[in-house]
Amino acid sequence: MVYYNLLIPLVILNFLLFFVFKKIAKSIGFVDKSKKFRNPITLTSTGVVFYINLLIAFILFFFLKEFDLNELPNNIIYSFFALTVLVFVSAIDDVKPIDPKIRLFIQLICIYISITSIKIYNLELPIKISILLCLLIWVYILNITNFTDGSDGFLATNTIFLFLNVIILCELLKLDLFSKSISIILLPSILFFLYFNKPIAKMYMGDSGSVLIGFINGFIFLELLTIGKLNLAIALLIYPLLDCSFALIRKTLERKMPWADTSNYSFLQPTIKRNKNKYFVFYINILFNLLNGLFIIFQVFYGWQFIILNIFLALVSIKIYENKY
Repeated sequence: MVYYNLLIPLVILNFLLFFVFKKIAKSIGFVDKSKKFRNPITLTSTGVVFYINLLIAFILFFFLKEFDLNELPNNIIYSFFALTVLVFVSAIDDVKPIDPKIRLFIQLICIYISITSIKIYNLELPIKISILLCLLIWVYILNITNFTDGSDGFLATNTIFLFLNVIILCELLKLDLFSKSISIILLPSILFFLYFNKPIAKMYMGDSGSVLIGFINGFIFLELLTIGKLNLAIALLIYPLLDCSFALIRKTLERKMPWADTSNYSFLQPTIKRNKNKYFVFYINILFNLLNGLFIIFQVFYGWQFIILNIFLALVSIKIYENKY
């Protein structure tokens, strides 16, 4: 309940943060001048706002009498420090690109540190195998989330629905997960951002935002995995898991690096071919997320086998995007 009590203060906070960000972003170089998707010059690196929102929310916890520090995951300070490094490096990358290999190395170190906040002993595997597995999964999810930040409103919409689904799942299954708390805290930021990011975008989250969201997505996936809810973890991220994995397989077969040819994803095809189809992708994605959330509920009440509906829905969406150009 303590997190719900923060909703109104966080809404006010984000209104002020976005107002200030719009005023100062250009002066500090947070401007995307790319012509790739035919957008006008657009503010970027809004992930800095997400991070400040998260930081202030954690500080507020210490002033709430009903808040229990024992509710926080183990070594959360280490994980927050790692996230800080990732956001800082990504914000620099938004202004002046950093070698992808250096970024990947930093991600591996930061995620390795953050694994201390995951209850990996619940996996019932040898500890070294558990650490390696969690490291690879978390880094992979972080990067495929980053890859889906290429069409106006796409990643923001996916994130909003993911957070809402996490909150609903925790309520239905009576789960006491930190993922629910993070979802409640970040939801106001993403909702404000979507207002500026919907087609035609006036603001991008940049790598600082997509990496932060990817970090959170990885944490959510692993927290569900450690309580035996792998089917729900997969269903929540089913679209990026399939689309990005297919694209990465194609790149591997073509002997390309994973970060090469960032237009090689199905949801980007209409956007690249015809600028007006930004709206097409945006609305199809909203429909996908509504149905995907419904099928997740089916899994809760009728069994994990209904994940086949989530997979089928994602494959249909991929096919629609590939044919719409």
